[in-house]
Amino acid sequence: MVFGSSAYIFEGFGVTTARFAHDYQILLETFTPNRCVWGSDWPFLRMPMRMDYGPVLTNLERWIADPSDRRQVLWDTPARLFGFT
Repeated sequence: MVFGSSAYIFEGFGVTTARFAHDYQILLETFTPNRCVWGSDWPFLRMPMRMDYGPVLTNLERWIADPSDRRQVLWDTPARLFGFT
């Protein structure tokens, strides 16, 4: 299982969101959405600035452009992984 989240952490190391999008696409192609899940660092307790979900969701829609892949990563795979189905 591959877990994706927290691109903002890598920005401090010079990794852009475009680079993260490229890398995430490689993960999706390699492992398929059937083996990828998305996570959250909510409630962002140790962030030096305020963090909102709007930009996070916008990036996620860019990184996983296909709606059926996004549903797989956000809903179907976690449901199977945690036994919710």
